[in-house]
Amino acid sequence: MIRLGIDQALAKSGFAVMDDDSLVCSGLIKTKTGESVGSKLKSIYDDVNRLIDEYNPQVMIIEDTYLLMKSKNRGIDGDSNVDTLKKLNQVRGVVTLTAAQRGIPLEVYAATTAKKAVTGS
Repeated sequence: MIRLGIDQALAKSGFAVMDDDSLVCSGLIKTKTGESVGSKLKSIYDDVNRLIDEYNPQVMIIEDTYLLMKSKNRGIDGDSNVDTLKKLNQVRGVVTLTAAQRGIPLEVYAATTAKKAVTGS
């Protein structure tokens, strides 16, 4: 079974294509610095479609996103990853839409198990 895993990010999204237990290829989907968010998302959309055309995956895999709350009571600055989460979810939306348009099942895993889902180990 061919699986396409996407580690979503707005600037550099990692990807891996696996055929059963063998790595077929891996790399980065890069966007240009200074481009608008819309242009970056369109570039990611185009590159994910290109990967689908080239490798014909039977399933796509992405990491689940989560909100990290830091506590001032624990000596941490009190910030969260809200801004990062917003960007990741925009990319996640593009990947989710692409999978749906192409009729490819999309599996979502916690970051700690996403590697195992792609590689099987």
